[in-house]
Amino acid sequence: MKKLLLFFLCLFSTSTAFAQWEEVYRTDSYVFGGLYFFDDELGFALYNGYDHFYKTNDGFETSEFLQIPEVYSIEEFTFYDSLNGLALGPEDNLHRTKDGGQSWSVDLLGVDEPLYLESMFTIGRDTIYVGGRKLLRSTNGGESWETIADYSTLFGNHGETMYERETLIDFKLGGGQRNLFITNYFVYRTSDDGENLNPLPLPIKEKNILSHYFVDSYVEGNSVYVLSNSRGYPKKLFKSHDLGNTWQVIELPLNDYISINGVSTDTVFISGDKGVLLETTNGFNSWSKTVIDPDTQINDVLFTKNKTGYLVTNQRIYRNNRFRVITSSEDKHPTQAYGISLEQNYPNPFNPTTNIRFTLSQPSNVVVSVYNILGRKVDQLYNGLKSTGNHTITFDASQLSGGIYFYELKTSSFAERKKMMLIK
Repeated sequence: MKKLLLFFLCLFSTSTAFAQWEEVYRTDSYVFGGLYFFDDELGFALYNGYDHFYKTNDGFETSEFLQIPEVYSIEEFTFYDSLNGLALGPEDNLHRTKDGGQSWSVDLLGVDEPLYLESMFTIGRDTIYVGGRKLLRSTNGGESWETIADYSTLFGNHGETMYERETLIDFKLGGGQRNLFITNYFVYRTSDDGENLNPLPLPIKEKNILSHYFVDSYVEGNSVYVLSNSRGYPKKLFKSHDLGNTWQVIELPLNDYISINGVSTDTVFISGDKGVLLETTNGFNSWSKTVIDPDTQINDVLFTKNKTGYLVTNQRIYRNNRFRVITSSEDKHPTQAYGISLEQNYPNPFNPTTNIRFTLSQPSNVVVSVYNILGRKVDQLYNGLKSTGNHTITFDASQLSGGIYFYELKTSSFAERKKMMLIK
């Protein structure tokens, strides 16, 4: 009887965990390689090994197919706002867009040797790091570059030349504004933006330093999690709660680690092959296991600034609103949309109808939507062209239950969301 009860408890736990991840997009053509989200709904899904990507403004309820010309693969992706972004190509070139990915220009880094750049990280609009065989930094938005670290020199004292193997895989900002640079063999900490890289004392014997390689990391405050896919050894998770001064090694039940991300210091997710997703709520002192799809692998998992979760398998994208923090007003896409305004609905509270007013400074394609407290869209009030001037849309909530809802006005360069109360 106890075994039967335990079976049903495990089955319920797995089903509940999977139900929290809702499929929002699927494709049958290419293989997704990764995700990037600027906020809860403006995001990009990158194809693995191609110049194609999908852009969404509504959390992949709809999407737009785009590409970067003359680039056969996109290594990294980042956006400052809904219009301005950067992409790292496979030939040590930086590609720039100023219109949300519709068109791209090429910035040459001016290097005279192949660097095999794989990583890019930005701090604001001006400071850009790119990493491969060397770590380069620009402090003027990419107009000029300086070499911060040459890995052939940096790692030459480990008994083997690392020039052909060492690449930067991650860059994170930890507690006390100290930067962490994670290569595929080492973790370094710096307090001067990379001028001096101090190796952290990972519990790996030096003679076995090439027996593992790091694949991803997650940093929150002083907590650091680094994934290692070891060669011929059990796969390991290195975790530290003092920014890398001391470490604990954890062996987890995955054949291959792929991605790690989290909501907080303690709530962390790790994805792997065969559709496995590990979740912990206590810093991996214990964990639960969910199988999203046993016939594929989870290539990326991430959480936005407002804690909306997304994960991508080879051909599916899933969303999780379990941890999402909803604010009463979200100016999510700061752009050049001057003169657009969204007013508070009236009456508020209301039952069952209320008016939503907004002003446009020029003719625009607008979308007006309503969301529930969990972030799920419950109604789309308008989707089309509106002229310059004041507009009013009436929302009839007679089919909805009472509670807090959010209405959103969105154009190509503007989005704002406000809270309203339905009383029944």
